[in-house]
Amino acid sequence: MYKIFYYLTLLIWAAISWNITEKFSGSLHSEYYQYFACIALLTLAYIPLVRSKKNIFSIYEGFGIILFCVLLIPICLETDHIRYIFDGINTSQGVNPFSVVPKTMQIHPTASWTKYINHAHLTTIYPPFAQICFLVSTYLNPFFWPAFLSEKEIWDISIQHTWQLYLGWKILIGLFCGGMLCSIKKYRWDLLLLNPLFLMKGLGNTHIDVIVACLIVIALSYAIKRKHPLPVLATLSFSIWTKWFPFIYMPYMFIYCLRKFSIKKNMFAGFACIIFSMILAELFVNGSNGNFLKSTFVYGNNWYFFGYVHRLIADILSCFMPLSVGVDIARKAVAVIGFVGACALFFRYITKRSTLNRSIYLMSVLMLAMSPTLHPWYLLALLATGYRYIRVQLTPWVWPILSMTSIVNYIHGSDLMVFRYGIYAIITVCLMIDFGLFSKVTSKKMALRRN
Repeated sequence: MYKIFYYLTLLIWAAISWNITEKFSGSLHSEYYQYFACIALLTLAYIPLVRSKKNIFSIYEGFGIILFCVLLIPICLETDHIRYIFDGINTSQGVNPFSVVPKTMQIHPTASWTKYINHAHLTTIYPPFAQICFLVSTYLNPFFWPAFLSEKEIWDISIQHTWQLYLGWKILIGLFCGGMLCSIKKYRWDLLLLNPLFLMKGLGNTHIDVIVACLIVIALSYAIKRKHPLPVLATLSFSIWTKWFPFIYMPYMFIYCLRKFSIKKNMFAGFACIIFSMILAELFVNGSNGNFLKSTFVYGNNWYFFGYVHRLIADILSCFMPLSVGVDIARKAVAVIGFVGACALFFRYITKRSTLNRSIYLMSVLMLAMSPTLHPWYLLALLATGYRYIRVQLTPWVWPILSMTSIVNYIHGSDLMVFRYGIYAIITVCLMIDFGLFSKVTSKKMALRRN
């Protein structure tokens, strides 16, 4: 009975998503209530999975859900994928995406979709393996094949419907998610795959972070199997070269491999990853005109959105100084706090007071809590590292779902401080419950009463 309810939920979600896409006029005000309805509906269908002691769906049903989302769920209310397609087409034409600024590039008039590229005044910020994924997705798109087969400019291809543009990208995302599903088929994959955030931002809107999440999950599953360090370190290296932040997990994986594998195997895996990294860097650094990391630093230094600890510090400081100054000081403060916290977590791991999965999960929590910019899809990292704890903790599944409500800031065009603090108050309570702070306080009060 529950399966029927869940499948009906997916169909309703698909219908609402297509309705949003067809009626979207560039303003979020008229569509946001449908967006929140999707979040509520998928969350309602997800809660029974959290309460269930075993997986309700078979692995084949999981593949079917992935296929359904890839083929039938449109990308709606977001345009990040336009940059993915743009970079992939440039690479397929032999143009280094790190050397091209979309705003100044002369493009054929039929490619009118390029006007929706985010941050068109900057070169790409996505690392080399992400660029390879964009390239592959371009070749997977059957609507681009006529251009490749006839050796014409791909920009000349007329795109009449948006889904024709991103079909290849969605197919690639489906392949990555299918590979992830195979690697964790013996575990509660449903708690990860069917989380509303993973469905809406991963399989639905297909952000690049979903590839990173899949690679992290695969790397952790290889680590558990303990067969060879190469797939562990190689998969994590792929994730780093897709988006830079998984580098914070590398020290833990490195120590884990030193403990579990022989020196010969570790040296072979290490050299292989170094050579792979050098090849990737060589492919895109040359010809980038010195812009390989320029846009990344611009983004990191100037953007902030819906931050947690960072915005708390910035808001406090803004009472005594201009907000812009407070934001800069808060950025430095969270860097120091994050570094100290990371050192403490790493010390716990090397002294064997924490497991690999637990340490990487806590690093994800720390990173997200300190991040100045916290778009909902960033929380896919929390799902990837914490899905094993969803049945016993609140944070790994509540925070990702609540993060999607940050769209209200785009709707109103400003930061709604009361709303933001309301969301983070709930998350703070979840963190306190998960780390046993309430139980510790209660036990101390009981001890005092007994004395």
